[in-house]
Amino acid sequence: MRAAFVLVAALDLALMIAWRTPSRSPLGVRAEAFAYVTFQTIGWGLLIGAGVDLWSRLRVPRLAAPLATWAVGIAVGVIAFAEDFSVFAPAMRAVLLVLAPLPLVALALAHRAMARGGTAGASVGTALGAVALGLGGIGCAVQNHLVLDGTYPGIHFAGTTFAGAVLGVALHHLGGAWAHRDDAPEAGSAAQTSGRASRAALAGLTAAAALASATSFVTLPRNAARTEIARIPIASMATLLADLHGATGSAGRAAIPPEQVVWFSPRDASLAVPPSPRRGPAPVVIVVTVDSLRADVVEKAREGRAFRRLAARGASFRNARSPSSSTFPTVATMLTGRYFSSLRWTEEPYRDKRKHFLREEPSVQFPELLTSAGVRAVQVPTVEAFLPEYPLVRGLAPISEVFRASSAPAIDRAIRFLDEVGDEPAFLWTHLMDTHYPYGEGPGHTKKKYLRQVKRMGALVEKLAKAIEKSPARSRTYLVVAADHGEAFREHGTRHHATTVYDELVHVPLIVLGPQVAPRVIDVPVGLVDLGPTVLDLFGQSTPGTFLGQSLVPLLRGRCLDGACLTRPVAIDSGRRKQAMIFPDGWKAIRNLGQLSSELYFLPDDPGETRNLVDEEPREATLRLARLAAFFDGHEHRSPGYRVPSRE
Repeated sequence: MRAAFVLVAALDLALMIAWRTPSRSPLGVRAEAFAYVTFQTIGWGLLIGAGVDLWSRLRVPRLAAPLATWAVGIAVGVIAFAEDFSVFAPAMRAVLLVLAPLPLVALALAHRAMARGGTAGASVGTALGAVALGLGGIGCAVQNHLVLDGTYPGIHFAGTTFAGAVLGVALHHLGGAWAHRDDAPEAGSAAQTSGRASRAALAGLTAAAALASATSFVTLPRNAARTEIARIPIASMATLLADLHGATGSAGRAAIPPEQVVWFSPRDASLAVPPSPRRGPAPVVIVVTVDSLRADVVEKAREGRAFRRLAARGASFRNARSPSSSTFPTVATMLTGRYFSSLRWTEEPYRDKRKHFLREEPSVQFPELLTSAGVRAVQVPTVEAFLPEYPLVRGLAPISEVFRASSAPAIDRAIRFLDEVGDEPAFLWTHLMDTHYPYGEGPGHTKKKYLRQVKRMGALVEKLAKAIEKSPARSRTYLVVAADHGEAFREHGTRHHATTVYDELVHVPLIVLGPQVAPRVIDVPVGLVDLGPTVLDLFGQSTPGTFLGQSLVPLLRGRCLDGACLTRPVAIDSGRRKQAMIFPDGWKAIRNLGQLSSELYFLPDDPGETRNLVDEEPREATLRLARLAAFFDGHEHRSPGYRVPSRE
């Protein structure tokens, strides 16, 4: 069993080296990260091997081993699967915990069946079965690198455990076949001496491996190595052990610029911000958010040309960030002006799983304020969770059925809405889902399918823009186009979204067309946290002091070209214990509360976020990370018995 986990660790190491994600970290940092992951796997194998040694010395009934395997598997699973199974209902979590160890139970029974008959382990059939098991264990170890390359530590931990256990049983029976071969055994003092030397060498290697493994369990590697480990899918032990290490220490006292101090203090309604001066008829504002739409695709890919044509006609924010890398937290921040960790979330059933909603969150949402001010606020729903019966979106009346299959009907309904508004002020929001994985049906590579959907969404939004031009309400209608987050295609070792806060997931397009909006590119850092204040401002409504964003209307109207009017931080709060802050001078700081790591990038020189400068620029790192920590720690929701969820 110990040898099997050494083999799994060696295979993992080879795959980590071969498939490592783009990184400009020094070779020594990567070696340290790989060493920690490798010795943690070996250490887990040593613990299992010790348990097998102990069990083999006990006189127990025939079925005790499978039952004990099952019981221990459930006990370990309670810890290992705590996060991964949190998306399921409590009853389903219990069922999954009971079922999870069954492959190991089946393996224990297979081992007993193969061992039956004493020397039968030397038979050709048993040897072939052992070879098949060995190949299965290797396949399981390889597959562990290919699936769920986000944060699923429990499932990867189970994959490593099962691969090692299968290989251990295979090696045991292959060893039996070798030991019982027909060749005559060696004899004599030379053979005995050789055997003693081999056993001594093996004992020495085992002791050294145990020491290295123990060190990897009880100590943390350097911060740069922890960042590398966070990008390795099968580094499950490091993730599960991180909580045992606790905080790594204070980032230092945060030096807050005077103009930003107000944003780092607790916010309340008394700090309401009055609107900009407004003239003209009552506006119509249409907000279209496109799921999983990357900013760089809109700006550079040929499939984004329709979006670029729209951007050329209005204000294009080239430095816009989503407040999260998944939909629910982003929508919540857009509506409340508050970040994920500053809201109170409640876990509730949704479809066949569990999601977090805002049933107990008291913050007002900007559509509620619009409705109170006499604005007709509606939505064309495409996601059930956005309907009024779910405690997430408030103040937006649905004006259609839920359009799930395609976004085309949702855009058609939004166009018809233009004929219904008359002279009244009105607000409409719809969210286009076609760019969400699996990117529709039909042939093609995953990224090609995604780009095809980007092109379709661009054509649909352009169709809406043309309808606005022909509408009687065109002179008072604003069109806002944005994305809830981006999409990853293995840039930092992950696919899809939700699992990181790198720019492939949080750098999003933001385009505004409408009266008094001059066509231009705006490079000032902004966020979708600013969307609510901007919409309220367009309708002449004050922004509640609880909001952590600011109106972009002064920028849209050319009154604040350099962005000096915007003092709030632009931050990201992923809902997976990863937070970031974008600074006006191009720096980006990240803290990963799950891996206890921190990162710093200078985006003008490193837009791909491949060179972590925490160690190279300690002064900048201390300053930026302290400010990031002060902002989120100061606004985190705290109430008796409540803990910010680790999954969005």
